[in-house]
Amino acid sequence: MHQSPLLKKGTLSVAFAIIFANAIAQETVPFYYDFDYTPDSVGWQQSENKSQLFRSPLQQAGRAGISYGFAKGTLTNFNVADKETGIRAYGESYFKLSPRTMVYGLAAFSSDKERGTAGSAFLSGRTHAFNLVLMDQTNKGDRKTETYQIQGAVGHQLNNRLSVGGKFDYRGINMARTKDLRHTNQGLDLTLSPSVSLLLSDKIRTGVHYSYNRYIEGIKFNLYGTTDRQYFTLVDFGAFYGKQELFDTNGYTTKGENTPYVEQIHKAGWQLEYKPTHRLYLFNEFVWGKGDGYFGKQASAAIQYTRHEVNQWSDRLVAYYRGKRLLQQLELRIGYQRYQNYENSWRTETSGSGNSIIEYYGQNKVGERAYTNLAADYSIEWGKPEENGKWRLSLGSAFAQRELQAILYPYYRTQNLQLYRHRLGAIHQRAVGKIQLTLHGAVAFASGSGTPYTDKVFVTPSTDEGTPANADHYLMQEYNYLTARKLQPEAGFRIMMPVKKMSYYLSTTYHAEIPTGTTSVAGNRNHIHCAIGVNF
Repeated sequence: MHQSPLLKKGTLSVAFAIIFANAIAQETVPFYYDFDYTPDSVGWQQSENKSQLFRSPLQQAGRAGISYGFAKGTLTNFNVADKETGIRAYGESYFKLSPRTMVYGLAAFSSDKERGTAGSAFLSGRTHAFNLVLMDQTNKGDRKTETYQIQGAVGHQLNNRLSVGGKFDYRGINMARTKDLRHTNQGLDLTLSPSVSLLLSDKIRTGVHYSYNRYIEGIKFNLYGTTDRQYFTLVDFGAFYGKQELFDTNGYTTKGENTPYVEQIHKAGWQLEYKPTHRLYLFNEFVWGKGDGYFGKQASAAIQYTRHEVNQWSDRLVAYYRGKRLLQQLELRIGYQRYQNYENSWRTETSGSGNSIIEYYGQNKVGERAYTNLAADYSIEWGKPEENGKWRLSLGSAFAQRELQAILYPYYRTQNLQLYRHRLGAIHQRAVGKIQLTLHGAVAFASGSGTPYTDKVFVTPSTDEGTPANADHYLMQEYNYLTARKLQPEAGFRIMMPVKKMSYYLSTTYHAEIPTGTTSVAGNRNHIHCAIGVNF
């Protein structure tokens, strides 16, 4: 695995610039800004529209630290390792350049190791139009992932009514599986978002933003051990249903070929803020997006295997009421995303000069994936606002529906799952001398329903027509994990100690997943996360 020295130096430079900018600042906030605990009482904070960033009462606030995560247990999805460890170094900061201008910056590096992985060959954490699944469930190997991230934002008030802003987010990702069938993945995830907002009256403000996201993930398969064994990969068009491919043949997993998965999405967002009184605040944001992508290469002598289309939209409503000592907040979210995937039909032709070229003569729809998400979160906190509150209680519920269809005419498979999660949490913050102690705990319950799959045909197939391949052993592992009733307790603490104009912090969180009343899954899973750093 190799990362450009220039990118490494750039990442470190941004991190040191963030720290240096805050070190020379002349003003500090009255109480150290809590990046983890401060509630998003202003809807703009979570928006891609950063034109209102300057409204923050902060003059400067930053932190830098190192965190460590560990997870172990057999209660996992099909593509999650039995054991995971990760370390992350980060620095982030808000800095007000003037009463009308504020900037934000983040630089981070993480290194993660997974021991005992199988299943998906793509990078985890992002939805793809289809999947490449290593068929042998017993051939588990280790993976290592490195991620570099640089993020920045600025908000500037042009005049009393008009403001502009912008945000960029860059992630570079390298991953390698260290056991045959080996593969290396190199990902680039870039988002650019210019924005503008306008004050219509003393109670109403509106804004719009445009967001462009480009994602490229190159994947290369290879062997370094004995070659007398056959390795099979499932080209999964949905619900682990598709075509089986033998490694070292022409196809999705051609030996030694760096094949890219490319996707670009254009989004447009509209924000509306309404503040009828100085205590009541309403914010709504609607975002619509459309994009496309492909797997393969756009060249006359190379193959583009698939192309896909993406449609998505989301809406978020935030309402809060601030009393003298109480703050109540309600957030409602809904989102929808759909992928439609098409496989190209092609053949190799020889040009007049004797060169081989790829000629396409059609395409077939092979898959569709639709995801719907609903969530509601309510919180109430009381205490002095400048101390971020003494107590905070939160209650949340989430619902997700996943609808998959894979087509290899005349056969097709469908899957429809409904997933639920309910969570109750509490945070208590108090001062012990000069030390600030934060205790937090939560308990969640997750479950699901639906049928793992339904296989049908459009028309009766001919006797010589082969049936599609599947990886039903993975399908059932995923289905059982997603739908099993699970209790998810969480507890942790954080200590912050001020030293001159800075404060040092130490935090630890424990999280578990425990199945209840079910025999479809075995074991449990434990997660531990620790962080140490400094606020400045």
